[in-house]
Amino acid sequence: MNIKHIVLSLFFLMIVFPVLSQSKINSSKPTIKTIKMVNSYGDTGTYTGPVVNGKANGVGSFVSKNGATYEGGFKNGLRNGPGTYIQPDGGKYMGNFTNDRCNDANATMVYSDGSRYEGGFREGVRNGLGLLIYSDGTRYYGNFVNDNQQGQAVVNYKDGSKYVGDIQMGHAKRFGSTCGLPTGFGALYKPNGRVDVGTFESKWTTSGYIWYPKDCITKSTNRSEGKKCCYPVLVKWDENAQTASYNSEGNTFNVCWKYNKNKSRYDISDCGYGDVGTYCMNGDILFWDTKFGEAPDLRSAIILALKNSYCR
Repeated sequence: MNIKHIVLSLFFLMIVFPVLSQSKINSSKPTIKTIKMVNSYGDTGTYTGPVVNGKANGVGSFVSKNGATYEGGFKNGLRNGPGTYIQPDGGKYMGNFTNDRCNDANATMVYSDGSRYEGGFREGVRNGLGLLIYSDGTRYYGNFVNDNQQGQAVVNYKDGSKYVGDIQMGHAKRFGSTCGLPTGFGALYKPNGRVDVGTFESKWTTSGYIWYPKDCITKSTNRSEGKKCCYPVLVKWDENAQTASYNSEGNTFNVCWKYNKNKSRYDISDCGYGDVGTYCMNGDILFWDTKFGEAPDLRSAIILALKNSYCR
């Protein structure tokens, strides 16, 4: 190698190479820009923040044409890391994102109707353990599967009732929801002290036991006008067999019911020992052709029939 080649090599190493290297570094250095962007959901809008190679990278903000806004982390044009997303209707999500999807074990979602959710999100929907507080005060604490309430849960209803057990729900809106229904084994505690324990379908026990606090009723029938007595505290319930029974002082009392299609009513009996009465579809409860009371549904009518059977 002659002197000329040595001098040219030194010139390249000392002058040209550093300039080229710095130019390459500057080309990948983030710059704050405002650019048009389309997210993975197809929403178009404006992004303001660091831009690397033409894509959002770093902490910035995105305002969609539909009114939604996002402030937080970006990576290669997608939301990544902690951020806050506000929906067009005012609902707000606060938590982590992964590749433009809500993914966080403990995020917070405040819905436009005032409801609030704290818990897990996966792939953009509620998954895992979470607490959902409805605007009416109902509180659901339990498991979510693909945005549906499903699995073990504790539900405190707005009327003061409390359910502990299995929950299943067929549908739930992505933002906002209707509380899941007891389906499976569980216990429902009522404000008046009543406890239903057994298998549930849509908030009613289909089989199991119903415990009542000690209570009394006053009879108003032609057999025992004005008679006052207390009814038993534990009722065995089997809706599939259409029977209910209880045991008091060694004696078992049974009540059965069957729908009378011809008369559009439920006939209530002592399970083969005689008629107790009927539950009319207008809500009236008749015992021995005398109106005993009113009930909003068949379940309430059967309970009154049990009381009547015990007290007659």
